[in-house]
Amino acid sequence: PRDARTIELLLTAQGVTSFEQRVPLLLLDFAYRHTSSILSDALHLAADPYTSHAGARPSAASGAAPVNVGEATITSNAVQLAIASRLGFQFRGGGGGGIGGGGGGGASKDWMMELARETNKHALPRVAPSEWGVRLPSERFVLSGVAWGLRDVLAGQEGEEESSEEEE
Repeated sequence: PRDARTIELLLTAQGVTSFEQRVPLLLLDFAYRHTSSILSDALHLAADPYTSHAGARPSAASGAAPVNVGEATITSNAVQLAIASRLGFQFRGGGGGGIGGGGGGGASKDWMMELARETNKHALPRVAPSEWGVRLPSERFVLSGVAWGLRDVLAGQEGEEESSEEEE
């Protein structure tokens, strides 16, 4: 493939003269998987109303309008945040700066503060005069909602423990 030849040229330019024939294909596969996972994370971050309320289409009924993943547009901030979050747990060590700054990978505090400042420049939608308080998104987008199904899982586990104790 043409891309494998490009990787061979990059290796040669970096002074690597001897390598197995499958090395460029392995590097090409790694680059594809890494890029697709970064873009997938960025797509989900762009669709999340809590991380992208500044770019979301606000409605009169809710503070942050949830966007379907298929309708979301990937922003450069979403890509940078996806890269920084991947660096925090996928790659260790190194002394390079990168997007997030810091030596060990991940997002630096300064970069996160700059991103928060830029996001917080945009005000939340105003509350209608006939209503009070900020409107919460639907139940499935609220972390404190009951829709997590954890109660059913815990009840099922307790039922299994009781039945195993009765068998003994």
